[in-house]
Amino acid sequence: MMGRFIAMQIPDDRLSEEGDDVQKLCWFGSCAGVTLVSMSEEQLPVVFADESNNTGENLTDANQPVFAVAGVHLDDGAAQDLVDHVLAALKVGAGEPKYSKVRRSPKGKDALLDVLSSLPAESVQTHVTGKRFMAVAKIIDLGTEPLMYESGYNMLADGSARHLAHLVAATGPVLGDAAAFGKLVDTFVAVVREVPGVKAMDYVKAAKAYLATIKGEKHPFELALLPEPSWLHQVMRDRALGELGKTLDPAIPGVVEMCRGFEPVLGHFKLIHDRSKVIGSAKADLLM
Repeated sequence: MMGRFIAMQIPDDRLSEEGDDVQKLCWFGSCAGVTLVSMSEEQLPVVFADESNNTGENLTDANQPVFAVAGVHLDDGAAQDLVDHVLAALKVGAGEPKYSKVRRSPKGKDALLDVLSSLPAESVQTHVTGKRFMAVAKIIDLGTEPLMYESGYNMLADGSARHLAHLVAATGPVLGDAAAFGKLVDTFVAVVREVPGVKAMDYVKAAKAYLATIKGEKHPFELALLPEPSWLHQVMRDRALGELGKTLDPAIPGVVEMCRGFEPVLGHFKLIHDRSKVIGSAKADLLM
């Protein structure tokens, strides 16, 4: 079971001068279950997090194939020292040392590298998602796993759902035609995102076309690609009812995994993150 997020508002005087819209969450609990804590909010350590290259549910954007989320926990003094080091590399009056600004100069780049190399290992957690792998994993997650569960086999309990996703993603472009496998993935994402003109049967056709390119003996795990439409129709019904939310967006699993990385180091902690529509929309699930 994932830990528990507690959503809170940040007072106006805690917002940046530029009025950045942020949201604050507390991470409670552990993989063994959710627990209550007696510490006040002020006593909890704080983790600041942000995302990079999030294209939402568009997992097939060739220009941004990787999603990343990172969090950092530092005491105020150490954080200020790092900021001062970067500011010293900028011209007087340059303002907030944003990455997009700092990286433009050689001195700025050197300062950033100094800061990154000086961060204690336990103060940083990252989670990186290959978007096309996530698309394959979602075929398993939304299609194969529920079907197996209905037949009495829990693929989440023994990790076989994750292992199968890795197996299909790694061997799919090799056992069969790579372009056909790529089209299969693209079509799946387009169907779930409800791209106009793309239907569940288009995925079925793409899956069958790919499977036809596999030469020699067929492997049972290839059936995990589910070349039939009923499961996709169920996915679309669940999305329409609001039961799946942003099904393909990597933000929620990325943030959760990042928090799991901090938990053994910090225990319970507060998470401060830019205002995020997808995190906000999933708040009810995170509070369960």
